[in-house]
Amino acid sequence: MLAASRAVLDHLKIGSAGLFLAGWSQGGFVTMAFLEKLERAGISVKAAATASAPIDIFVALNGALNFPRKNDAPVDDDDRHPDGLLL
Repeated sequence: MLAASRAVLDHLKIGSAGLFLAGWSQGGFVTMAFLEKLERAGISVKAAATASAPIDIFVALNGALNFPRKNDAPVDDDDRHPDGLLL
């Protein structure tokens, strides 16, 4: 996808100020994995930003399973029946 987007920019004669990555939640996890792959390939990245990304999977699961918060286990309207765990 990166090679294809660069080819389109070249074809349209559009300049680029560099490669910037961003991701939210699971997209943040993928952003960091992609950043690592690009760094290993020697591809320069100007900046990477993530938000709410489960970067440390162990910590994310440990917190959700061992220290649940109300918003981790949403309940239905009567507050008695958990709908499921959000990870």
